[in-house]
Amino acid sequence: MFKTAQFKVHNPSRHKKAMLWYAMTHYHNTLKRVLEAALSEPELMLKISTPDRKEIMKVNKYVLAQYIRTITPKNLPISPIRHYLIADLTAMMLSYFKKVEKGKNISNPPTMSSLSPVSKEEYEAALKELTTTIDFHIKPHQIEKIIEIQEKGQTNVALRL
Repeated sequence: MFKTAQFKVHNPSRHKKAMLWYAMTHYHNTLKRVLEAALSEPELMLKISTPDRKEIMKVNKYVLAQYIRTITPKNLPISPIRHYLIADLTAMMLSYFKKVEKGKNISNPPTMSSLSPVSKEEYEAALKELTTTIDFHIKPHQIEKIIEIQEKGQTNVALRL
């Protein structure tokens, strides 16, 4: 889960608009660069994991935050950006590693899109890939529920399920 902040600046001057745009684009580009650097690290999961009482390796939030702090640039032009970047990136990666740790569902690593908009051809290619490659697997308990509903004669509900 990721937080989204929404706020309104009443009657901003051109200078304020430019400063806000600069801060947001700089934050996004830095976050993307640090995320890619962190995920390219070999055996990152072993570096940020510590054993629990039962000697099972678990992802440690503090160790992950310290690791991200070491790879985040220190000379950012707007000082609070570094703090926010570390907190947001820690949350993104912790969420991903906790899912990997559970192993219940397949999880993709976090990504950041570029700020340049995609072309119409790229959009259509991605949409075609999405619609042709996704395969929804029905779980056994869902199949049982569908059969039960079909036996009751509720075919429309069964089709939706």
